[in-house]
Amino acid sequence: MRKNALIRLCLLLFLLPLQLPFVCRAGEPDPFFRRYVSNVRPSEYGGESQIWSLENDEKGFLYMAAGTGLVVYDGYGYAAYPIDGHSVLRNLFYDAATGRLYCAGDNFFGYWIMDAYGRMQFTGLYANRDFSRNEIFWRIFPMADALYMQTHEAVYVYDPDGLEVLATGDVGYLFRTDDGLYVQLDDRLWRVKNRRLECISEPLGDRIVLLERDRDGRHFVAVGETTGFMRLESDPEIRFYHRNELFPETNRLLSRLKIFSALRHHSGGWMVGTVLDGAYLIHSDGTIAESFNSHSGLDYTTVLSLEEDASGNMTLGADGGLASIRNAGAEKFYYTLSRKIGYVYVATLWNGDLYVGTNKGLFRVAADSADAEPEMIAGSQGQIWDLRRCGRELVVIADRGLCALDPAGSYRVVWPRAWKLVPVPGRKNVFCASDSKGLVLMEVDAEGRLRPMFRVKNYDNPDNSVLFDKYGYVWVEQLKGSVKRLSFDMDYTEVRECRTYRVGRDPEATVRAFSIDGEVLFTSGKECYGYSPHADSLMLSRYYTELFSSFTSDNLNLYQLGNVFFNYVGNTVDAIVRSGSEKRVCRDLFSSSGIDQLPQRYRRVFSWDERTVACGFSECVGIVGIWDGMNDVCPKVTLYGVRYSRHGRNDITPPLSDEIVLPHGATDLEFRICSAPRASLDYRLDGGDWRQVPDTGPIAVRYLASGLHLLEIRFGSEILLSKNFFVRRPLLFRWWFLMLSAVALGAVLYGGLMLYRMRMRKLSRQYEARQRDLIEKEQVCHQNEILSLELKERDKKLSMLALNDITVNNMLKEILNELDAVTDETNRTRLRPVRKCIERYMRDNGTWNNFEQYFNGIFDGFFDRLLARYPRLTNNDMKICAYVKLGMNTKEIASLMNIEISSAESARYRLRKNMGLTQTDSLTEIISKI
Repeated sequence: MRKNALIRLCLLLFLLPLQLPFVCRAGEPDPFFRRYVSNVRPSEYGGESQIWSLENDEKGFLYMAAGTGLVVYDGYGYAAYPIDGHSVLRNLFYDAATGRLYCAGDNFFGYWIMDAYGRMQFTGLYANRDFSRNEIFWRIFPMADALYMQTHEAVYVYDPDGLEVLATGDVGYLFRTDDGLYVQLDDRLWRVKNRRLECISEPLGDRIVLLERDRDGRHFVAVGETTGFMRLESDPEIRFYHRNELFPETNRLLSRLKIFSALRHHSGGWMVGTVLDGAYLIHSDGTIAESFNSHSGLDYTTVLSLEEDASGNMTLGADGGLASIRNAGAEKFYYTLSRKIGYVYVATLWNGDLYVGTNKGLFRVAADSADAEPEMIAGSQGQIWDLRRCGRELVVIADRGLCALDPAGSYRVVWPRAWKLVPVPGRKNVFCASDSKGLVLMEVDAEGRLRPMFRVKNYDNPDNSVLFDKYGYVWVEQLKGSVKRLSFDMDYTEVRECRTYRVGRDPEATVRAFSIDGEVLFTSGKECYGYSPHADSLMLSRYYTELFSSFTSDNLNLYQLGNVFFNYVGNTVDAIVRSGSEKRVCRDLFSSSGIDQLPQRYRRVFSWDERTVACGFSECVGIVGIWDGMNDVCPKVTLYGVRYSRHGRNDITPPLSDEIVLPHGATDLEFRICSAPRASLDYRLDGGDWRQVPDTGPIAVRYLASGLHLLEIRFGSEILLSKNFFVRRPLLFRWWFLMLSAVALGAVLYGGLMLYRMRMRKLSRQYEARQRDLIEKEQVCHQNEILSLELKERDKKLSMLALNDITVNNMLKEILNELDAVTDETNRTRLRPVRKCIERYMRDNGTWNNFEQYFNGIFDGFFDRLLARYPRLTNNDMKICAYVKLGMNTKEIASLMNIEISSAESARYRLRKNMGLTQTDSLTEIISKI
């Protein structure tokens, strides 16, 4: 017995070291996972491809010397500011005391400052116009007495009196440390003090790119371009520094890559940028912690500049573009360089190797070849939905059904067309699987292999989602408005009861079921429901509805790990940390940009280990520690600009002050904020609902009514910024405008009244004069009409008398003619006295000529106009026309002319013919118009 126990103990001691790496790997997912490198192209940030310098300020702005211009990043978007003259920017230094961003470059130096409108304004201090001597300023530092800068040929000092050369020679770089200013000149280190240079070291043997005080404050740590890390140790007596190499093994690697930039990392180590192979994170003991190059997804491997923000996020300025790397405490990712594994649905560590289930199949990544391309498991082609450890096998839920992979790599189908596998509560190694025909119970046998037991009776619905609650019921999602509850017998051999429960108020809403705090929780939109056995119904859970109300999505896709609840909807994974009655919201855990999302229905969060969750993406899988990821540094938020549009004019920015005043009618407002460090923030207006600050732009508001408004921004539950702004009321509603309007209106009314009275008096006078003129004119016209009528009446009477004379004469002539017709001489003698009597009574003025003269005078030249229009008329025709003009009919004309009526009609006919009238023409109407 003792011998066997000793053998078992020795075997245990032998196997223990082999098992420890796998145990540790549960908490430390390396070597498979690494930080995500997000590359930003020049077209995205609006500058040139070479970024020579990077600088952060205390507000969180990141400044980039991008070729011939300055680029400013506020955590949400980029703004580019070109430099006049197209000079290349080489170096930036932010002076917190003055708020100035000093810059130096090719043949110039100066400084930028952000104005009250949130825009950068440049002030040039020096510009070299003599291009025969090219001055490329590589460093610039403000000190208490002056401004210092250097080229590779000289060291300069600048003050209001001008530019002065301090020293010339082979200049490396200028360095500013906590205790002063130093420069490498002619391969030695010099202290710059009181505008004088003092040599303090032996030859360094290489151009150094980083110089800083060691932790003890007595020595320097320097980084050379080709020699790597060195320590400059001082002689206590003469304060002269001697060079000693640090980290020889690391230096041998870095010497082949040529270091161009370096800085101290928050971890106590260093970040080094190389010319040939990206950047390296070096531990404080000199070992390489991480490398960021083409194998890590870095597109630009010549790193010209480096910068680290307050939360440890790194920014790399490269020859080609920009790259950002999230802090090691945040998310990490596994991805392949080929990016050909497809959509990742699930992943797990099993037997020390990484297994990734995608829409193409199951892939295996061996621990000893984590950088190699993953290997697809033979026979696993297709959709892989879930992975579960069961006994000695890795159970695979795929579109083919329930499959299993054993340690030897053999892949088999356990049960076809199965979609879900969940453990049965209270039954060890027993699982319930759902397939196209209902439910099947399975168990892990003595050999550690999963095998089917029997199909559950009395249930044949195809279900792909089943959950056990603490009462032993099985809940099945119906997706639309309801769920089913299944009750089993003691041995789970058959379904005794199947009931349907409605969830929520909308029968068309999508219903999801999740296991939360050991219970099954149902969601409809953002409302949560739980089963009440006493009421035998689903009741609204106000606790969970309130708890998850901070999630911004309209629907919930929940996962719980301890007291942390995750929600994956849209393009973000948010989390709520519960601590007693308080909660804290963490937004966008996998916030690295450039990650392609899965289709909406396939997104989910799953457990990686007891303190880490994972999420699948396109071509990669990400993990985040729930403790590291939940304890973000509280950022500092600055509102630096407000833009709006008014009357068609865009991008009008008011000066920032304690209270921002906006004009009435301002629309399309944009509140521009900067966050240091970048964090997931919420905002609200006037105490309304909290909304997430957009990731890619400012806070946009379409329109705000007149009056006082309040903008609040929070991180978690802590309000970081509270800003009042006032939208002016329209002019019609301002008291001074109302008073001025009332006075103006009174003046206008009074003036109008006076003008009205003056006008009325003038019009009255004009009216009276006009009335008098009209009366006089009417009187004259009336008198003229009376005179005219009298004249016409008199003339008419004369005409009638003349006509009567004509008639009498005509009659007498006819009598004479009759007398002349008597042939008997005796009768003639006897009638001679009669004849003389008749001739005596003949009226001389009764001739036609007299009548014509009178008639023509009365009717204003009637006969003249008649003859002018109808020249063929005879005297007899003119007589008839005169009679017609007087309104006589045919009978009257015949009587007047002593002729028969027929003769009068014949005379009218001849008249019409001589006038050329047709049968339709009216003789009376035509003559009356003449």
